[in-house]
Amino acid sequence: MDILYLSPHLDDASLSCGGLIHQQACVGLSVAVLTIFAGSARTEIRSPFAAHLESAWGTQGDAIAMRRQEDFEALAVLGAEPIHWPHEDAIYRLHTTKGVPVYAARDDIFGKVNPRDPVKPRALAAEIGRLWRGMGRPKLYAMLAAGHHVDHQVVQNAVLHLMKRSSPEVIWYEDYPYAADQEAVRLAVAQSPLSGLQPESIALSEEDLAAKLDSIACYRSQIGIFWKDRAEMDQRVREHALKVGDGNLAEHYWHAPTS
Repeated sequence: MDILYLSPHLDDASLSCGGLIHQQACVGLSVAVLTIFAGSARTEIRSPFAAHLESAWGTQGDAIAMRRQEDFEALAVLGAEPIHWPHEDAIYRLHTTKGVPVYAARDDIFGKVNPRDPVKPRALAAEIGRLWRGMGRPKLYAMLAAGHHVDHQVVQNAVLHLMKRSSPEVIWYEDYPYAADQEAVRLAVAQSPLSGLQPESIALSEEDLAAKLDSIACYRSQIGIFWKDRAEMDQRVREHALKVGDGNLAEHYWHAPTS
């Protein structure tokens, strides 16, 4: 495997990096997307917030199983291989001793990582490290954690632990749609423990953007969460690509300064 994208949820890689993934696959690179929190909920316990999200997704029964199917379709559009791990989304994870939702409200999801969260970054780093080495140490793409979603924070912290143990080449991507707020990106860079991150705009062709839009559209459960409909999604994603490319289609990434 040449490239491994780390995606907290079943849509983050397409939303943030779909154009580059398509570009890389088209030149013959082998690309995989590892979704960390792709596991079905293990209990029937739901906070009102989780129940609200499942209703908004329009899902019945196993909501995450449906979302995994969407991910298979979306990544096929881009030419990437999906890998789904069984860790639960933050909205389903339970307090390690009390058995109640750790993140029961929207403010919890965008707050600090709860110390009672059962997913520990150090252990997650070990899991990612084993996969990464087994794949032949591909280049890693990980999230900048713009927007401060706890699942993005947990995965980013795991990558930082991995970097202490090993020496993977890591490129940091801007988490869209949170990255539409440039202040969120600025804060993520400013608060990063990695000093001197350098920005890079990757130019996209119309074909790259079209593939990205078609990929995002496969996540049917999520369209109404972020946009009114497919047409608005197409418009907003194109506008963002033009914004980060200063008038040209692009995606924005960050990397450590070269020595």
